[in-house]
Amino acid sequence: MRTTLVWTVLAILLATVTGCSSKPPDARITAGNVVVPAILGTYCWTTVCADYPVPPRHLQTGQYQTVHVPGGATLAITFTSRPENGTITINQWVGDTATTISGSDKSAIVVPGEPGIYTYDVSARWKRGSASYAFQVEVR
Repeated sequence: MRTTLVWTVLAILLATVTGCSSKPPDARITAGNVVVPAILGTYCWTTVCADYPVPPRHLQTGQYQTVHVPGGATLAITFTSRPENGTITINQWVGDTATTISGSDKSAIVVPGEPGIYTYDVSARWKRGSASYAFQVEVR
């Protein structure tokens, strides 16, 4: 009985230390010192999948705060856990239509210089699953 308890405690401790989680890593978007909030969208992680509306609709839940950035600002994209190489995709949304942003550097994007609200999503894949994140900026 005691041996079983010890092994159970060790398994829980190991899972905690190695980052065993039922949710994907967080995305961090920054424009210089400004943090742009990114919300978790559709994902499949280990045995759990969740589906969310397209980013423009997902961000309209009333809980998202659009951040102001200067035109031409560079948005740096990082994750709390490094995704598999070559799996990051970035889309810009106009209405319900996405356009994939091309280029070799998938760790940063440059926002347009024209005033407006710009909606993006970034998706990536890890060994334990995949996830997408939505975010929005306003250029004044």
